[in-house]
Amino acid sequence: LLNLLDKKNETGMTIVASTYANKLGTPALFDKSFFAALMELKGDKGAGKLIGDNKDKTAAVHFPKGETDIDTAADYELLKEANDN
Repeated sequence: LLNLLDKKNETGMTIVASTYANKLGTPALFDKSFFAALMELKGDKGAGKLIGDNKDKTAAVHFPKGETDIDTAADYELLKEANDN
């Protein structure tokens, strides 16, 4: 998260997104001008679409661990089990 903030301060871009698996995604940092749009999002793909629709306003931070998607408690438990082994 500190890397996202550093990139925001460095570039002045209104979105700073993580990049992994040849895509931009979350975790991401959004300027307050996007708060209303973020509040209207539904489902687990919303922020990614918002980032994709605003690539010209987006800076990227390399985050290879972002490939792991955790949306539910079950996803988290699977990740914990994988890391315990």
